[in-house]
Amino acid sequence: MGDGASALFGRLSFDPAASAAWLGIPQLLPYGGLQFDPGVTLAMLFAFVVAVVEAIGVYYAAGAILQTPITDRRIRLGVSGEALGSIISSLFGGFATTAYAQNVGLLKLTGIGSRFAVTVAGVIFLILAFIPKLGALLAATPDPVVGGIFLPAAGSLILTGVLTLARTPDTPRHAAVAGLAVIAGTGVPPLASALGAKLPAVVTQLLSQPVVVGAIVALVLEALLVQLPGEPESEGATQASLSGETA
Repeated sequence: MGDGASALFGRLSFDPAASAAWLGIPQLLPYGGLQFDPGVTLAMLFAFVVAVVEAIGVYYAAGAILQTPITDRRIRLGVSGEALGSIISSLFGGFATTAYAQNVGLLKLTGIGSRFAVTVAGVIFLILAFIPKLGALLAATPDPVVGGIFLPAAGSLILTGVLTLARTPDTPRHAAVAGLAVIAGTGVPPLASALGAKLPAVVTQLLSQPVVVGAIVALVLEALLVQLPGEPESEGATQASLSGETA
């Protein structure tokens, strides 16, 4: 329906699909040989740390929906699998692999969390990788249609995130960490875009990403305000007292 409406308004074009080849073989290092750039490496290091934090959150959110316990072993295997997939994908000119948060919304909407369904989808995408024409046909779908498809999943994802955040210990320190991380994630990127000409390219690239800024601020504040000093007994006793009064 979305593609049909786009065609009526002249927003749908199959020209790239028509010119694409039927068979394509992925090439090793299609953009040239490997080069080391300290700035790009630093940026990717921060991005990887943020991706790991986001992936762990996705694991716990998916586990809560499917009522499946998330153990340390599962987290290690998940992060290791994403890192290995990113290495292999980048060698063939592809994107890094990560646990996309949109999938949590799809889990909640469909109620399907079977690994067999994910395996079948993976096989389908592997086949599409060797048929550029089919990939170009899928890519012809306009961005507004794709956004409309993911809109219900995004809404479900936001609700899952709010519910997950609600399980954070109700203490002043945790409230400061969560609040300041959200404020920094929403306020710093527009400021970085406005000051882009005055900042190094790597710094501008990092500060323009809301997830990167929010995750880094949350990690630093969690270490400085919660983990290093430890939780005072009075703070924990106050929380327990308030919980008892609420009950």
